[in-house]
Amino acid sequence: MKLCGMMILEIVSYKRTLNKMNTIYHYCSPESFFSIIQNQRLWLSSMDHMNDYMEKKWFYSTLKKYLYKNLDANCVDQFIAHLDDNISIGTPFACCLSKSGDILSQWRAYAKDGFGVSIGFDREKLDVYDGIIGNNLDPKHRLTLSDISYMDINVIECLAERILSRYSFIKKYYMNEIISTSKFNRYDKCILELISNIIHLNTTTKNPAFKEEKEVRLVYQTLDTGRYEYPESSSIKDLKYRISNNQIISYYELGFPKDAVSELILGPNNK
Repeated sequence: MKLCGMMILEIVSYKRTLNKMNTIYHYCSPESFFSIIQNQRLWLSSMDHMNDYMEKKWFYSTLKKYLYKNLDANCVDQFIAHLDDNISIGTPFACCLSKSGDILSQWRAYAKDGFGVSIGFDREKLDVYDGIIGNNLDPKHRLTLSDISYMDINVIECLAERILSRYSFIKKYYMNEIISTSKFNRYDKCILELISNIIHLNTTTKNPAFKEEKEVRLVYQTLDTGRYEYPESSSIKDLKYRISNNQIISYYELGFPKDAVSELILGPNNK
């Protein structure tokens, strides 16, 4: 299984910059700024209501097209069904931040046309798991902080090609051609790890058209297999709802310590 783990790490080689860039920024309106600072809470909203309509689709749709072009359709059908089953178990909620605290497009889009504030957070003091987004039973490992990867179609297809090369047993696995029980169990674990990494990439990959955002994403992956009761000390609280642009938006609140706020930048129109 060590070899399988090494393959996974090679395929999902997203960058970790905790030591190089500790400050990440959340753009917000003056009203949201007041609420965030007063309550020491960030809101993680359902990703079904993100501004980019291709959220959770950009990576997955390209991967799926490539697989159907290069694998037996019956095999892909079963793999996609397996993948969809795992995706449907968890619902991601996200709070978007940036590595830069002064981007004009971000002021316009998220900080009331420049009248708002960019709040700088020390990412280490947010004390969030730096790892793969997935359907982990441990709630601490379902709250992650990840840099967004900006991949064009060619890059995603190259990654898909490497997946097929490294996981050449996919067809045998889904077409029931593996006789050995020990080998099947070994491949089964590899497939589940691959699916976890695809879920991660699907949640943290965007079109390069958004590269200017330099996004870092706080993600909380809920599980629909049963409600987990968080202890009082937990930084994640119960699911809440609010109205935004005539829509009902579900969200979670993430608490943070006072010293996590390291910088405040006023918008260009904030006097």
